[in-house]
Amino acid sequence: MVSLKKMLNRINILFWIIKNKYFLHLFYLLIFFFKKIFLTRVSHKENLSYKESRTLCKKLHIEKKRVYYYFAKLKKIHNFNPQKKYLRKIHLPRKNRLGGGSDTELLYNLISITKPKNIIEFGVANGWSTIAILEACKKNKTGNLTSIDMPYYFNNARSMIANLLNKNRYENWYLFIGPQINFFKIMKKKYDFCHYDSDKSYQGRMIAYEKIWNNLNKKGIFLSDDISDNMAFFDFCNLKKKKPFVIKYKKKFLGIIIR
Repeated sequence: MVSLKKMLNRINILFWIIKNKYFLHLFYLLIFFFKKIFLTRVSHKENLSYKESRTLCKKLHIEKKRVYYYFAKLKKIHNFNPQKKYLRKIHLPRKNRLGGGSDTELLYNLISITKPKNIIEFGVANGWSTIAILEACKKNKTGNLTSIDMPYYFNNARSMIANLLNKNRYENWYLFIGPQINFFKIMKKKYDFCHYDSDKSYQGRMIAYEKIWNNLNKKGIFLSDDISDNMAFFDFCNLKKKKPFVIKYKKKFLGIIIR
């Protein structure tokens, strides 16, 4: 039984989506909702597959240095010295936070090693991952970043997106604010590196993963956050016949595959 508080919250979210004219996003939310109710398989994937995915993550995860070694060897880089505890010293007041950041150390070092030209990220929040990527591009003296994020469901959330960044500092950065499904409609460019930390639902991920995969260059790198939430990442890896790298960060896991 849905509580009154949850029901009111859902109504508020509905009005917020309509107010912002995110109709395509609403359309997909409704499809996801009804599929989750009426299709047992989808319901299981959304609500119960986290147990299976977390077991796989615990079994497969490796140390970050092994990931660095693999990509450094691929790029014929010898004696790579990874940057450690990246961005740990930056302080952001709790009232200005939009959830937790990703593994900025991993992102910074992977970008530093692989030197991708065109980079895309889904999910910005305060901009922890964004800074890591842009600063690695600055170090590499190459690379452009496109970031996509939809504001949280409250009125001043839009102004908090990427509030860690000086937005005028990076000429190689483009920020798209809105639902990712809207961006997919205009997504034509090919990318060398993608960091995904957006819609965490099983259905949302499976749609997003496929769209992103089709716009990755050959040998492009796809990194997804929070892969232990459900089986979407592992199901997608099986679909594409790819063996993933799994990395633990705090209490969550990230996954990497190569196009």
